[in-house]
Amino acid sequence: YSLIPDEEKQFTHLKIGQLLLQNTSELQQEERIFEIVSQLNRGILLIIQPTERQQLAQLNLNAGRKAKEATAYSAAIHYFYSGMQLLTINSWEIAYELTRSLYEEAAEAAFLNNEFEQMESLIQVVIEQTTTLLDRVKVYEVQLQAYQVRNQSFKALATGRELLAQLGVTLPESVTPPDIQQYVVNTLSTLAARSIEGLVDLPLMDDTKALVALRIMASIAPAIHQTAPYLFPIIACEEVNLSLKYGNAPLSAPGYADFGIVLNICNQIESGYEFGQLALMLVDRFKAKSVQSMTIFKVGALNQCNKQHIRTSISLLQESHTFGLETGDFFHVLASMIFKLFYVYLSGTEVLEILLADIKAYESNFAKNQRLLNWSNIVSQTIKNLTEYSDYPDSLIGEDCQEEELLSALLQEKDELTLHIFFLSKLTLSYLFENFPVAVENGNQGEQYLNGGAGMLSVTVFYYYDSLSRLAVYPTAEPSQQEQLLLKVGENQEKLQFRAKSAPMNFQHKFDLVEAERHRVLGEKIAAIELYDRAITLARENEYIQEEALSNELAAKFYLDWGKKNRPSLYARSLLLLRPLGR
Repeated sequence: YSLIPDEEKQFTHLKIGQLLLQNTSELQQEERIFEIVSQLNRGILLIIQPTERQQLAQLNLNAGRKAKEATAYSAAIHYFYSGMQLLTINSWEIAYELTRSLYEEAAEAAFLNNEFEQMESLIQVVIEQTTTLLDRVKVYEVQLQAYQVRNQSFKALATGRELLAQLGVTLPESVTPPDIQQYVVNTLSTLAARSIEGLVDLPLMDDTKALVALRIMASIAPAIHQTAPYLFPIIACEEVNLSLKYGNAPLSAPGYADFGIVLNICNQIESGYEFGQLALMLVDRFKAKSVQSMTIFKVGALNQCNKQHIRTSISLLQESHTFGLETGDFFHVLASMIFKLFYVYLSGTEVLEILLADIKAYESNFAKNQRLLNWSNIVSQTIKNLTEYSDYPDSLIGEDCQEEELLSALLQEKDELTLHIFFLSKLTLSYLFENFPVAVENGNQGEQYLNGGAGMLSVTVFYYYDSLSRLAVYPTAEPSQQEQLLLKVGENQEKLQFRAKSAPMNFQHKFDLVEAERHRVLGEKIAAIELYDRAITLARENEYIQEEALSNELAAKFYLDWGKKNRPSLYARSLLLLRPLGR
């Protein structure tokens, strides 16, 4: 090769590429596309004929798509730009589909490669050169994903609302609980006599506007959940209504998952779970990689634990993470991992020091989204407070968190989800470190943000610790306050018991421990004894180690306060189990 004069090298590469192309069947072209295109691109300046240039542009498009599927995003961008270099000045007129595809694919590859300025400039070209929303929808999807990855959910919502209005779908500015109830009732009524499981066999959706609307709604659903949760039930109903009217498409799967979440929030647990399973069935039916991570995330994070052990949710979230990495769905890559780590923490399925190391391993990835980074920092600081010495054990103050600054920022951003995590962590720490009056206050403040965690396991954990905190202050409270404390515990217990009926493996031991504490403060010792024992047994059987430990500790304190000092084994077991908590 070194003996070939420089001026002849381009011709040599071009000739090799042409021979490879001529002697490779169409079936084999995909396998050898990189080899063929690499040779032809080296002779690109020698290609003059418009038809040949257009042919090579198409080959670069194919090579770029294959590189993008292999997550080789820099290489994909190179191929797409090489293809654009081959286009004529009037390519938008004479080779519209090819030109649009190159710009669309380049914009998506730039997004996946975190080259956001380049992405925006490519998107702008497509918007300027196309005339219909249908031709722009691909780049709008990319733009909406970029907004969410860059923590610009309000922009995502505003853009999505505008696009949906063009498609005849109106998202209201405000919604009341009766409005939501009516939307849900109307959607369920369209099922008529059909079973939820049977919806998997609906005909294929072929209405173009409906397909586009589904794509937009799927793209903005995460932003709605974070910044305008009152709209989430509305968009979930709209997604399902489109599928019921026009048939199923791959994007029907995340729509069914969203509706399942809404039904769970409305306490229709059985139907909500069935819609979640329908979503998973549809993903398998279509074999659509593009929606796998998104759909599995929704079911794992916000549905599965209402009927199955939390371990199944954690497994689904790991699946979502893996599929997201394979397809470049980076929003759900990050979302599934933070939910997985959070649920591992709440369920006590991993030693806290090991879990902290896992969180730290992903910290640089979470840094791409400030909301997820805040969430990660809150959990990290909570774990450190539980496992290391701290001058302020019940405060989120340390290397990972400065709670006053963080709280101020969260309130300014109206980030209800992270505020929910913040006050749950404060409530948990203040209770476990026996600062019970502060725990009650944290519960009072945290109650305002429970909507931010709608559908999450953490909401029931909040009720659990809130009730335990109120019962801890009950003996020293004024009689008038005691009545209010018991009233609030009763409200919490109604919600916990409802969940326990559907998923006793996750919630029954929590309900029983609170009941044991309630009977304790009321002096009903015999009832308390049975409930402590049952809470300990169920927590052990379902491998909630942290909550088994707490049940043992509270039972031991109950016996000691009663003067029954011949039950040391309970307390000894409690101390042993609590070692992972650092207490």
